[in-house]
Amino acid sequence: EHARGMDSTELNVDFNKKSVGTQISWGVRFTNLEEFRGFLSNVCTEVSHRLKDQGFVGARISLRIGRHKEGDQESKKFMNPGQLETVSKSSVLGQHTDQSEILCTESMKIFQGMNILPTQVRSVALQVDQLKNANELDSKKTPSIEDFFTTTTQ
Repeated sequence: EHARGMDSTELNVDFNKKSVGTQISWGVRFTNLEEFRGFLSNVCTEVSHRLKDQGFVGARISLRIGRHKEGDQESKKFMNPGQLETVSKSSVLGQHTDQSEILCTESMKIFQGMNILPTQVRSVALQVDQLKNANELDSKKTPSIEDFFTTTTQ
């Protein structure tokens, strides 16, 4: 049967997603840190929207930066990234999150630890993994002191 392209095994369409992220590599050029920070904020907002749309929260963030190779000429194609050196670093967050502010703060810390000039950046990728279902996390949330007082006063 396999030789004829027939396979009777059942297809498993229910799989666990491992990560959520995005990558931009065309037209990425910055003149200063503020431009890069604004761009990274937009990337974090996009990843946050994707996490929320899919109902996930993540505990680890990975930032991958493609930088212009030292001594290499700029690409002749308009806004093409050209030859890149890729630098990647990860950080474990203190909690599972889908909040863009937390993702942005942490990814900026990672970038600053890479010692790359914003003018060298040609590609940015942000990925969040160690995913959990957001609904599961809410149900396991430990009650706060405020929860205690609101339940006893009602």
